[in-house]
Amino acid sequence: LPFEFKSMAFGTAVHKALLEPDNFNKEYYVLHNIDRRTKAGKEQFAAAEKLARNKVMLPGQDKERIDAINKNFKKSTLAQYYSKGQIELSHYGEYQGANVRIRPDVLNKHKDFIADVKTCQDNSPKAFKNDVYKYSYHLQAAFYMDMLEINHFRFITVQSTYPFTVEVYALSKEMIEQGRLAWKQAF
Repeated sequence: LPFEFKSMAFGTAVHKALLEPDNFNKEYYVLHNIDRRTKAGKEQFAAAEKLARNKVMLPGQDKERIDAINKNFKKSTLAQYYSKGQIELSHYGEYQGANVRIRPDVLNKHKDFIADVKTCQDNSPKAFKNDVYKYSYHLQAAFYMDMLEINHFRFITVQSTYPFTVEVYALSKEMIEQGRLAWKQAF
């Protein structure tokens, strides 16, 4: 497996829990607190590894955070709306002779939108706007929209810390245009 930061692994687990809940328990094994410094703890951990088989072992405290996020996610009418469509399907195309792959979290061609789930420490409007520029989310949004010929893109942001809020954001036309210029320049 490629190296993955803890925050990335947590984000992947959140995606699975929110967008593909039927597959979550098939792919994750919740590992409750075990003190692996003791002989008994080492034995408990070895037994848990056998029970987990090929599943990803998820610390119990991460599962508790995911459950709190999921509770707020289910309360959000907008998040529910923008989480319906084709989930995690790859699409292939070409731009100026280069092969491209687009893998949106959610694609709904009928309702003309793409949605992407982002976990963040702070999903307030100001903090998320900073994240958009810091991580080039506007580039991603414009690129996906252009390659898939979709007119609307929404970010479903979930706060990874208490109170685990869920917000849905659209980028301004200016931000999308900046992203469009950026991805074209990158090519």
